[in-house]
Amino acid sequence: MHRVGWIAPLVVGALLAGCSSDLSTLEAGSGGGSASPVENYKEQRMRDAMRGLSYDRGMVSLTAEAGQIAQRGTLEEGARLAAEAAKVFETNDFPAAIAAYTKAVIVAPQRAETYLGLGRALLPKGRTAEAEAAFRTALGLNPKSLETKIEIARLVDSRGESEATIAAWKNVLSQDPKVAEAHSRLAVATYYKGDAAGAWRHISACERLGGSVPAQFKDLVRSESGATTP
Repeated sequence: MHRVGWIAPLVVGALLAGCSSDLSTLEAGSGGGSASPVENYKEQRMRDAMRGLSYDRGMVSLTAEAGQIAQRGTLEEGARLAAEAAKVFETNDFPAAIAAYTKAVIVAPQRAETYLGLGRALLPKGRTAEAEAAFRTALGLNPKSLETKIEIARLVDSRGESEATIAAWKNVLSQDPKVAEAHSRLAVATYYKGDAAGAWRHISACERLGGSVPAQFKDLVRSESGATTP
């Protein structure tokens, strides 16, 4: 899914030219548990992509390096760059998408939608803390963004903490009670809090909205809650 970028032709060309190291040697590294050149390259590419922004304290802010990457511009310029970043994201070249979104943030740091895109680009690279910081920054700039609340709820849900998960998904429903996914996830979290009847209510709401839960889970909750509806 990922495009390796400009270094790939150099590596392939060296191999075809008769380099003594084959690809397995390249990936294994030169010794004693150290990172391979491929891993070093990937890590450096991510560092470069994220230069200019800090994700400390759960929010995104510009660093002293930001001016080396881009200069402040208008909201329109930021929107244009974010649209270009979205196109890069669709190619699954996530480091390139992160770099593009980073530039868009630097140009127009007051634009909430750009942080939402940045967070989504960070997730496939396993940068969950940074993604959450991006989402929370987006929400701070636009507290009514349902998309952002859903992204935050998914991240919180992934940590498996029932109380926090319930609060996050209820925050989604407080804005739009017709989000089937929220009811589906609340059914699970509520059940594991020991409230089978509450879980059944969320299952019912989820299904009324066109969503679904696993059949085995539904049967389990129906049995424990004493529900009589199908």
